[in-house]
Amino acid sequence: MKPFGDRVELSPAFGLGHLTLGSLECVQGNRAEALKQSQIAEQLLRDGSNPVLLAELANIYARLEHHKDAERIFRRLQEMSETHRIPTTAWILAYLALGDDENTLHWLNEAADSPEPYVGYFGLLNIKANAFASPVLDEPRFREVRERLGYRD
Repeated sequence: MKPFGDRVELSPAFGLGHLTLGSLECVQGNRAEALKQSQIAEQLLRDGSNPVLLAELANIYARLEHHKDAERIFRRLQEMSETHRIPTTAWILAYLALGDDENTLHWLNEAADSPEPYVGYFGLLNIKANAFASPVLDEPRFREVRERLGYRD
């Protein structure tokens, strides 16, 4: 049993569980399982009510080199932004998925400078820790901004 797999087996309709497992499998290099879990997550998260989760999904697809899927999710976020507020965390992950370093950095700065960095906070923690193992996020200009992410007094 995989470390997170038991949670998915206990609650197979829990989209976040499949998304998390997909991300873990991706980081471990298990591409086929990561894709399978991501596709299940996408079906379970199809209502799109959480743009941060959608952006995380786009990021997994990009890391798996399924760029058309990442771009499709990005377009969905753009459409959602016409009627909903999209948290900075979602934009960071979405632009990271597209390989758009300048917009990724822009939104990272927005999150670091924001008086309310709490929407999508767990996503920000993953970005801060570079849980995605992104070489871009380890570049000095990104690392400096990542260090400023987090709660404030």
